[in-house]
Amino acid sequence: MSIYKGYLKEQSYLSLFAKCGEPLNIDGSLGQTAAITEMLVQSHEGVIDLLPAVPNEWGTGQFDGVRVRGGFELNMAWKDKKITTVEIESKAGKPCRIDAGSGYKVTQDGKEIATKTNADGSIEFDTVEGGTYLLSVL
Repeated sequence: MSIYKGYLKEQSYLSLFAKCGEPLNIDGSLGQTAAITEMLVQSHEGVIDLLPAVPNEWGTGQFDGVRVRGGFELNMAWKDKKITTVEIESKAGKPCRIDAGSGYKVTQDGKEIATKTNADGSIEFDTVEGGTYLLSVL
C-alpha cells in the first residue's frame, strides 16, 4: 500500500491522471485503475478470486459493474475484509468458479443453487446467459 500511496502523492494529479510529461498519460492513468481492480478481484486461471490483496485501509467497501474473465459482471460488498454479498451476472452462460472463502451459499431468484466445492476451496456452479446469482453468507 505504501507504493500505491507514494504513486498517488508523487506521480498523480488530483484528477488521478499520471504525471509523465503530459497531463494525460494513458499507461499510468488506466494502469492505476487496473491495479486497484486487481487488489479487489482477480480472474486468472479460471477462478474468480475475491479480495485477493485488499489493503487494511479498504477493510469495508463495495463496487459495482466489474467485469471478469469467463463472461461475468460483479457487484460486491464487504465489511471488515469479509465478503457480505456478491451479485454475479452471467453474460455467457458458462460455469462460474469463484473463491470467496467458506461459508457462502449461491441463490437465484431466492432459490439455492447446487454448488460443487473444488480441491482448491473454490465453489463452482452452472449459469445461464443473462442469469443473476447472489453469493451470500450462510
